[in-house]
Amino acid sequence: MLGPGHIQFARDGGQIEFGAVQIGLECWYSPTGAHFNFHGSDEGTEVFGNGDADLEPDGTIAGELRFHHGDDMPFTARRW
Repeated sequence: MLGPGHIQFARDGGQIEFGAVQIGLECWYSPTGAHFNFHGSDEGTEVFGNGDADLEPDGTIAGELRFHHGDDMPFTARRW
């Protein structure tokens, strides 16, 4: 596939990539997490939905992607 999965949150949005999924994020932040809408592609098929991520006490981020008319996908991320 395209390499290791990653998630990036930035002031003006963000992105998530894993496997053949590439999505851009429109984010709203709180002191302990983020909520977002996303839009992108999965093996060339358009996908969109929403999700959230919370900063855990150990520094990891735990969240969920909710694909419109599709799967809910939990994830955990850590800094590289």
